[in-house]
Amino acid sequence: MRRKILLFGLVATAMLIVVWLAQTHVSRPLSLVWKTRTGMHLWYVQFMPDSKSLIGGNPHQIVLWDAATGQQVVVYPTMGPYELDLSPNGRYFASVVSDVLELWDLSSRRKLWSQCTKQWVITKVAFSPDGRYVATCDADRLTIKLWRVSDGKLFRVFWVKGLFDFAFSPKGKLLATAEEAKIGYIVRLWDLATKRCVGMLKCNHRAIGLRCSIGFSPDGQTLVVQEEDGFRLWDVERKKSLGIIPSPVPVIFAWHPTGKFLAIADYLFALKGYHWHGLRIVRTKDLQVVATRILDWRPCNTVIVAIDFSPDGKKLVVGCHDGTVWLFHFGL
Repeated sequence: MRRKILLFGLVATAMLIVVWLAQTHVSRPLSLVWKTRTGMHLWYVQFMPDSKSLIGGNPHQIVLWDAATGQQVVVYPTMGPYELDLSPNGRYFASVVSDVLELWDLSSRRKLWSQCTKQWVITKVAFSPDGRYVATCDADRLTIKLWRVSDGKLFRVFWVKGLFDFAFSPKGKLLATAEEAKIGYIVRLWDLATKRCVGMLKCNHRAIGLRCSIGFSPDGQTLVVQEEDGFRLWDVERKKSLGIIPSPVPVIFAWHPTGKFLAIADYLFALKGYHWHGLRIVRTKDLQVVATRILDWRPCNTVIVAIDFSPDGKKLVVGCHDGTVWLFHFGL
């Protein structure tokens, strides 16, 4: 009986993979440059503005890697942030340890200022596109706070309800917040200058809970929202859904610098505590998949935590919680 169940599982896995590959062909646009195991758990990884280096880490250390070789260049062992974001010019990074927000100078490894909220744990930190402010949200999911980079003072507070995620528009004029609703979710668009809500996107489809993430396209005209059964694209100006990219278990996404492509990572299939990690490149004008890579067969508690295109659009990095990092050359 056990052999029959195992055989059925293997056949089902093979069939799913064949169907997936038939629909979304494995193609040359994604060629593996290197794969490495960092020897540490990863919570984040992203490209530096020069596209030549990567920054990543966990609550115990921050590491810089050479993007060409995957070799460690610099290790910062004492900062230990739970969340991190790099300033647009690559000069600073904002880090979070529990309820404390800190701003660091990357080259000198010097802490410039720190602020303690004395309330809830900070769950996300992000720089504004102009680099003048750092935005944070707390575990109470009720507020988004903007802090001045120049002196660390609180600049503005946005009150929300049941916050999933937030994102700045590329020009820094709008702040989008994904929030809970009685049915589905809503995305509010806030004018940063006036603090007024200037638009709203409503959807009856379920979001994916606290892991629901959102992000503007580089031109600010499209917004992607992570839902329970895929990634939905919205026309920001017309407040209209452009369609959904289906996904068995949507995990994370990243916009290409041109806005023409969207990289998505998801779990293809699970069997006896293991699942396939899948990576797809989607053309945004017609939502067609143009490239696919199956990353690995891993335990279900191993999560893809980061995916990021290089600023020059030629590379794509994927980071896994167990410390595995893939770097691909992107050729479209």
